[in-house]
Amino acid sequence: MKRRLFFLLVVLIPLLLTVRSSMAKEFRMGLMPAKESLPFYAEERYGIFKKHGIELVVVPFKSALERDSAYEAGKIDGSISDIVAVALLARGGRNIKILRTIAKPQKEYPVFTVLKAGRGTPSKEIAISFNTVIEYATDRILEKQKMSGVLKKTEIKSVPLRMQLLTEGKLGYATLAEPLATFAGMKGAERLYTDEGVKGSHVVFVVRGDLGDRFLKSLAAAFDEMCTQANKEKTLLKEVLWLKLSLPAELKNAYSLPDLRIKELPARQDVNDVLSWMQQRGLIKESIPYEKLVFR
Repeated sequence: MKRRLFFLLVVLIPLLLTVRSSMAKEFRMGLMPAKESLPFYAEERYGIFKKHGIELVVVPFKSALERDSAYEAGKIDGSISDIVAVALLARGGRNIKILRTIAKPQKEYPVFTVLKAGRGTPSKEIAISFNTVIEYATDRILEKQKMSGVLKKTEIKSVPLRMQLLTEGKLGYATLAEPLATFAGMKGAERLYTDEGVKGSHVVFVVRGDLGDRFLKSLAAAFDEMCTQANKEKTLLKEVLWLKLSLPAELKNAYSLPDLRIKELPARQDVNDVLSWMQQRGLIKESIPYEKLVFR
């Protein structure tokens, strides 16, 4: 009898695990060509989301406009984003929540950097993308440096074009995200100021708010576990990231990946600083409650 029971367990346990795996809930994750996509690309190696009952499906995008349009159309469940973009979607009636902070400015690891052309006669124009976190960060950086109004903001949405024109001396100044800011520095641009100390300059993991608290808590737990694992093997996973994003090979040794944040959310004052800037810019008419934007 015991032998028969043992035999049944040997046969049934793998079947039950297979059924459980097949019942994993699909989560469509929109990824930008950014270093913060690392914990999601690492799923291929570790399978941590799957262990938590989540079937992670990566949906790549080339621009924030494509990503936000996919949200509007219900084609993705989550993405890498920022507080400005989240507030704009919430203003439009979307139920969207910040689940975790992935990255924020640190002394040696900024998110955004203001650079100056290393050749030519720099114009007094700074290239950004209007009504985005890049403009928010640029405004706050220039305020801190007492340079508000000194440089005229001009829009160049394409990040590769912005970097190219800067390094060719056809632009005076530009704001770029890492690691492209480091690459522009390697190509002769001068790094002037970073967003260290800018409150709302966060890269965040955002999700649909209608997925249910239980699922979102499982998703947060999986993300925290993945970031913990990824921080232990950054050298190995750097190879994965460079391959997925087709980043310049010469940049690989020049740039060090910062640790991913774990169990962290934007503070209330960080979100409020962004919302205050958006109100001043006329992007929102009134502030949005913190609880409406952040899952806790």
